[in-house]
Amino acid sequence: MKLFRSFYLMLVACLFGMSVHAQLVVDATYSPQQLVEDVLIGQGVQVSNFQFTGNPASRGFFDGANSNIGLASGVILSTGRAIDAVGPNSTTAGSISEEGTDFMRPGDAALSAISASSLGTHDASVLEFDFIPSSDTVQFRYVFASNEYMFWVNPTNNINDVFAFFVSGPGIVGEQNIAQLPGTTTPITMLNVNANTNSQYYIDNGDDAGEQGGASVNYNGFTRVLTAQVVLTSCQSYHIRLAIADGGDGTYDSAVFLEAGSFSSPTVSLSAETNYTSTTGSLDLVEGCSSMSLTFERSEPFDAPLTVGLNFSGTVTVGADVTNIPNTITFPAGQGTTSITFNIVQDGAVEGIETLTIALDQLNPCSSGPASSVTITIQDVEPMVLQITPSLALACPTPSTIDVVVSGGYPVYEYQWNGAADTDESITVNPYTTTNYTVIVTDACGFISTATSTISVNYQQMQVSAADVVVCNGDDALLTSNVTGGIGSITYLWDGNGTDPTYSLSPTSTVSVALQVTDGCGISESTTATVTVEELDASFTHQLVKHSTIQFTNTTVGATNFNWDFGDGETSIRESPLHEYAEEGTYPVILTVTNSNGCQSFVEDTVTVYPPLHVYIPNAFTPNGDGVNDVFGIQGEGYLYYDLEIFDRWGNKMKFGRFKDDTAWDGTYNGKLVPSGAYVYHVWVEPPIGIEVRETGLLHVLSGE
Repeated sequence: MKLFRSFYLMLVACLFGMSVHAQLVVDATYSPQQLVEDVLIGQGVQVSNFQFTGNPASRGFFDGANSNIGLASGVILSTGRAIDAVGPNSTTAGSISEEGTDFMRPGDAALSAISASSLGTHDASVLEFDFIPSSDTVQFRYVFASNEYMFWVNPTNNINDVFAFFVSGPGIVGEQNIAQLPGTTTPITMLNVNANTNSQYYIDNGDDAGEQGGASVNYNGFTRVLTAQVVLTSCQSYHIRLAIADGGDGTYDSAVFLEAGSFSSPTVSLSAETNYTSTTGSLDLVEGCSSMSLTFERSEPFDAPLTVGLNFSGTVTVGADVTNIPNTITFPAGQGTTSITFNIVQDGAVEGIETLTIALDQLNPCSSGPASSVTITIQDVEPMVLQITPSLALACPTPSTIDVVVSGGYPVYEYQWNGAADTDESITVNPYTTTNYTVIVTDACGFISTATSTISVNYQQMQVSAADVVVCNGDDALLTSNVTGGIGSITYLWDGNGTDPTYSLSPTSTVSVALQVTDGCGISESTTATVTVEELDASFTHQLVKHSTIQFTNTTVGATNFNWDFGDGETSIRESPLHEYAEEGTYPVILTVTNSNGCQSFVEDTVTVYPPLHVYIPNAFTPNGDGVNDVFGIQGEGYLYYDLEIFDRWGNKMKFGRFKDDTAWDGTYNGKLVPSGAYVYHVWVEPPIGIEVRETGLLHVLSGE
């Protein structure tokens, strides 16, 4: 019923008079026995003899998960209607309609003594029952709330709403109130805990000072969560009265909230978890594989350390079949849980299924049942068996699949193959030589098994090459293949067409040629060869160093051999020869060159050589038209040309220009014959080599004018 309480409350709210709010939820339909057995009681306590005194509407179950009361759920006892605890808080001092519910019922004498109001107590709500604790301590958590806060908190008002938890039984004189301020014997009432007194335990939830009331709980104030605790004698029967009452008058309700499951006596429980079991969800362990973790949890209080013994039974030998398991476990002070881990040993013996029961020492001497325990089974290791594809013998390399099937062991399996990167249960391989393929299988326990399959291949892989060649431009090239290895007949394919071991072509420029060779297994290998086409372009320059001597200079790139024909019947094999001609004239010169690969090229040019320089300059001429000595110019040989300027006595330039023969001037100026007389000439003679010759002199013109 506890698991489905919140859902149940929403469904039956209207049917049973339950009040539902967005946060605090209250259900007033619970019987006293349900409130104790189904809500309040936790571990280590046996309860019976349930009684309730007061108006039934003043008791109920609350769900405070979405409220600010500080407790997730539990039992509410009120001096008014329990459902009036649902927020928001709108209680205002002096408002008759909001004074709460006065049932006009009597109070409780023990509560009246604590309240100390001369007007006594009213509307007492008392839930009581018998209980037997399994240890020497009982405790529970609670919150006290009141609408008397804060405008009736004054001793002079003679108002003091009160509650108490009265315990009676062996070793207790009368009744002992265990609802006290922490570390004191002061009972908790509205006058003892409020905003002015012991305020560290008080929470303001809105009052008549104009504050906005809390949205989830309809009380002006309440205490922080407190703990009631009492030391008793274990296994003895005790009685407790959980009581609350209005002190002084029956208006302005108060309530006490008791946390669900918190009424308890210390117990220890254990839970088991293993890193590997052979059956999902079980504790069937495997030798050498599994380890077991046991977690122990004790109920509050945690104030003191606690040591609990462990008992072992079954066919397992502790220390031999399992290791690292202690005889006791200890909870340090302030700690509610502790854990141990032990290992299952692989001893190599065939023992079948062994059992081990681990039980806690009985902490509850009142219990008639067994203490908390866990039972495990331990199995001998089931070895893995591997079935692998049988070995193969192949004539030609062929893609082949190798599978391994695992039985036994403990899944999930991991696969590792040598000679392959695959991590699955099968691999596809294509070896060219005999190769062993070994798989290493590791199961979930880390156990290992191996298997090997061999693929035998008597095949020598082909090695294919074709040498590069160099040819001269215009020559044919012949490529030759070289093939080793392979099986059967060999086929050739050169650049997609040639099918012989050799291949001829006539390239005009450097080119790469592809060769693919295929053997009888259909296996192909490829290579390329480069045909380099060399270009040799013969060229030379020449320079006259004397009138009949020329320096020839080879300018051909890449030539290694030279053959000169100077055109005069003489030859030379020097790279850049110096040649002297015996006679003046123009000669055809041919240079033939050869490079290291035997490529040839030639070039032809003409050269001119001259006689030694000899010049004669006349000092007079007679331009009279008689055909004798009618013109003026220099005479001689061994020169290229001459520049001439002629001036009269007044400095007028009669003639200028560049000439090659002796007919430079006919004695005229502006179309008329110049007068006879002396003229000045300047001559610059340009030889084929060396410095020009300059001459200045007088020229006599005898024209008859």
